[in-house]
Amino acid sequence: MQSIDTEKSILSLNCQDRCSLSLLALLLLKEPEEEILFLSSQNYLLVKSELVHLKMTLPHFAPLVEKIRFFFLKRSFRDSKSQIINALEEVLRTFEGTFIYFDRIDYYLDCDDEREIKRFFHQIAVLLERYDKKVIFIYGTYGDSVQLLQRELQKYSQTLTLNSLFATKKDSHMPHTETLQNPKEVQDISDETLVELSLLATESHKQKPIQMMLISDNDEVKKLNYYLFREVDDIDYYTVDMIDETDMQILNEMDIVVYNKDDGSLKKKILDYIKSHHLRLKFFYISSKSYIRQKDLLKEHILGVDKVLKLDFLLEDYILSMEKNLHTNFYSQRVLELQNGEKILYDEKDAFERRVKNLMERQIFFSLLQYHYDAEIDIKEYNLKKIVREFDTIYIDRKRRTISFCLLNVLPQFASTIIGKRINNFSITLHEIDRKSAFDLLFEQEG
Repeated sequence: MQSIDTEKSILSLNCQDRCSLSLLALLLLKEPEEEILFLSSQNYLLVKSELVHLKMTLPHFAPLVEKIRFFFLKRSFRDSKSQIINALEEVLRTFEGTFIYFDRIDYYLDCDDEREIKRFFHQIAVLLERYDKKVIFIYGTYGDSVQLLQRELQKYSQTLTLNSLFATKKDSHMPHTETLQNPKEVQDISDETLVELSLLATESHKQKPIQMMLISDNDEVKKLNYYLFREVDDIDYYTVDMIDETDMQILNEMDIVVYNKDDGSLKKKILDYIKSHHLRLKFFYISSKSYIRQKDLLKEHILGVDKVLKLDFLLEDYILSMEKNLHTNFYSQRVLELQNGEKILYDEKDAFERRVKNLMERQIFFSLLQYHYDAEIDIKEYNLKKIVREFDTIYIDRKRRTISFCLLNVLPQFASTIIGKRINNFSITLHEIDRKSAFDLLFEQEG
């Protein structure tokens, strides 16, 4: 695997609408031995969300996170701007690595104050020379809001375009996995102390994107929601494992929160915060129970929950409730565009794989399960179409004695249960070989 050599040159990147941690992961693919310092002006929960998504889609990235030392300015550096340099110097005294990422410098500096910007960069330059460090500044801009910042950065940096590294399709959270695994050739530029990593957006949104957050420690629920919402226009989607009382202010920025944890006390605290601050956000609760009594539904309604779903919820129900609150038919429209009367039973592997590929291209969620059946069974005798629903498909490999089911809008664990229950109507014994979701296929790692 080719990687970017950060020892020979420092890169100045000009990419469009890409998250900072995805680009950080690009450099981390070299698996540096030394620590990397990451300072951010963003809310730390949003940065945490990017980390969750990266670890979900790039499993080999997870151990590299241990090499990152995080400092969040809103939490660690609460003093005035004049004292940030002193605080940073304290950090640099014990930081033995080379690279410092300063995430969203435009959130930290007053981009209309030329004096403040000049003073800050002068002080930073002195520190970098003193401690022999490299800095990558990360910022975003819409329109003319950061012209002063850009002009000052240009004094210290050179630009290298890496747009070819990224998939052309918009993904506001991260570049596609295969892109990160196989970076293309990058030219060397002169060794500069300051580096500009600009996250430029050529088009501004006509309206603020809907802010949506999943709070969950269930990997399957995380995968499902990331697959559904990662590329939906006008939705900024975040995932966190946990939120504590000191983080509650992030709820002020959210429009929809999906909660999927067993911690009932935390759920109540979030709902109390929503009520006390008169927030208009919608709260969805995915229970860990497979059965919910009517009495429990009423209790959740009184607490302020807008929608309650049991663990093995119908994805259609979840999607319809989401679309109602998002004011868009982003997913239902995809399903309805599938051709009616689509073939259910396949004997040709290539045709079945084309069907699966088509579902992925349309971003429709599904589970793919493969089974082995007993050699003495004549599979032709069974009407297997009764096992599946509309738009589900089956592939039978008679040579290998395997059956593959592609079930739409269901998580793998529940798809397995569905098949198990329905197959009881036949005298067939199936032995599960493999199960995967659309997410697993999309971000499957090689090697």
